Amino acid sequence: NVSDALYALAKSLGVSLSGQHTVVDAVQTLGEAVSRRGRTLCVVDNVEHLAHSLREPLSALYRMGAQIQWILTSRSRMGIASEQMVPIEALAVEDGVALLTQRMEALGASIPDGTEAELPELIRALDGSPLAILVAAGRLSSGDWSAGVESLKASLAQLMEGDASLSATLEWSWNLLNPGEQQALVQMSVFRGGATLEMAEEVIDAGDDWVEDLLMSLVDQSLLWVRTDSDAP
Repeated sequence: NVSDALYALAKSLGVSLSGQHTVVDAVQTLGEAVSRRGRTLCVVDNVEHLAHSLREPLSALYRMGAQIQWILTSRSRMGIASEQMVPIEALAVEDGVALLTQRMEALGASIPDGTEAELPELIRALDGSPLAILVAAGRLSSGDWSAGVESLKASLAQLMEGDASLSATLEWSWNLLNPGEQQALVQMSVFRGGATLEMAEEVIDAGDDWVEDLLMSLVDQSLLWVRTDSDAP
């Protein structure tokens, strides 16, 4: 809930909220304490499940003029007036290879000679995810390269077969949707490789909603991606 979220944020910033009995008082105390510290950067990961709880407190801190900037990672928008979205998209294969190489070198390892041809396939298997590539670099740098690659492939195959953690993540995202968004997502699942807006309008039964609104809501929650390049289907 919002109180727990505020207390967790205050603790991470070294601010005591003891004796504060309302959310308004807690926000006021947090804002004043942060303002005395000068410019502050706060990074909070995976906040989509707290988006509704934190929206008003963070907006209030912004209105107070507290010199605090937030970097929030989330699968959905926070809905704050001052919010600036920075989508984290999949890396191109060559960029993924470069990131893997750089990270392994930073860890004191290197990619064995003669294995360069394996790298594009590995990056594609990791969906070009920067975080997945960094994790893979850590695993590949700690032992035998061939064994590490086979271990990664086995882990990815397990995920594709229905790993419990992946199912839980998908279920979590699903439960954050309202019924109209859930129906639209199911109806969009008939497409492979993407669809145009016109194609989506043919399959989505939006009822009283606008198809464009439903699609943008799914985009905001990172369940759909918008592509504008000439190669998009």
